[in-house]
Amino acid sequence: METLQPVGAAELLDHVNGLLLRSRVEDQRVALRAVLATGLRSRTTTGTDLVRILTEFEGGLTRDLNRQQRIHLNATLEQLDQLRSQPEVVREGNRRHRQWQVAQHGIAGDPRLGSDVATGMAGTVTASTQRPRGATVRYRDGLGTDSGNHSFGDGAATNGTPGTDTRSAFAAAGPRMYEGVAFAPATQPSFRQQAVQTGRLWWKKTENGAVRDGDKPLMVPGPNGLEPGVRVSYAFDPHQLGQRRRQDLPLYPSVQPNQPGNFLQVQAVLPASVAERLREAIRQDPAAARDFAEQALRVNCGVDERTWTGADGVPPMRPPWDGVPRSEPIHLVSTDLNGATQVEELFFETQSADHDPGLAAQVQAYTSQGHSGQVRRAADNGARPPGTATTLGRAARGQDQRNHEA
Repeated sequence: METLQPVGAAELLDHVNGLLLRSRVEDQRVALRAVLATGLRSRTTTGTDLVRILTEFEGGLTRDLNRQQRIHLNATLEQLDQLRSQPEVVREGNRRHRQWQVAQHGIAGDPRLGSDVATGMAGTVTASTQRPRGATVRYRDGLGTDSGNHSFGDGAATNGTPGTDTRSAFAAAGPRMYEGVAFAPATQPSFRQQAVQTGRLWWKKTENGAVRDGDKPLMVPGPNGLEPGVRVSYAFDPHQLGQRRRQDLPLYPSVQPNQPGNFLQVQAVLPASVAERLREAIRQDPAAARDFAEQALRVNCGVDERTWTGADGVPPMRPPWDGVPRSEPIHLVSTDLNGATQVEELFFETQSADHDPGLAAQVQAYTSQGHSGQVRRAADNGARPPGTATTLGRAARGQDQRNHEA
């Protein structure tokens, strides 16, 4: 794993913003707003420069503050001065704050579901998409800054290569699928003891050995004890259809030089009861599939705000969800224990409202836009009132499958 990059100004401001959102002490909130506003106006990029600027302007910051507010401001500046040399502490704290926000917001407007999904998939998430050089992401054994197309996430080994599970999960949807989410039983190899002969010629002997005997359900911790696991996968433009401009689908821009386009694949294991609630939420509101992917990337994979939304001329990791035609379905692929597969096409029926994020330099806009990992909803990802999605179910076998892929 590469050496961690120094703490950036944006990361320290994310930390301050997290304190602001969680604080219930008004004097502290006033002080944090003052720090956040000054930091945003500074437009500096390094944590060291940010602390220097805030310290130089400390007199101006405290001018209109009362005694308690000045105490909170001084404590915040001292904390930032310590954190600027502790990148792992800052990034872990920001990750925990993103997880807290996900739990507050939820998936499809359901905080309990968001919290259960975040808890249920912890340690199992792997993602594959391009990452800009220097972007910090999470691996199974800690944080790292490896770039390229290696898999990452709290369930991925450092420099791991993308697996085939995600791609095979969407085989039934066919090569024309642009966006989809798949649910399939999570399994592990099953072995039985059997007498086997080892050695050669007169050195042969019979021993008991383990012989693979198919697969068995993978049991995982659930809300009420151990449950069968369900592998949930999300994919955006896995066949590079946007790159080929089919039906004017938006291009998912590459963050790597000399690459025409990007794609996203995310995979996690959830307890069966939580997975079923997530599947029903997606049927009611297809945007919940995007919530799941964003939650996995920003909480479990450690993707920060600048990498997610794009910065310094580098395209965002966030897929171009806003530009996807509403006539383009999200494919829901469900596989049962017997291997039978069903494909449903989920459509958005209503037009999303225009979204104006406001001025990024304003503290209110900075907070409301999710700069500390808040999951975007409503017009930002095409959400609409529950119950307005339409589904077109079809069996993904035989002639029906061939017609779908034709």
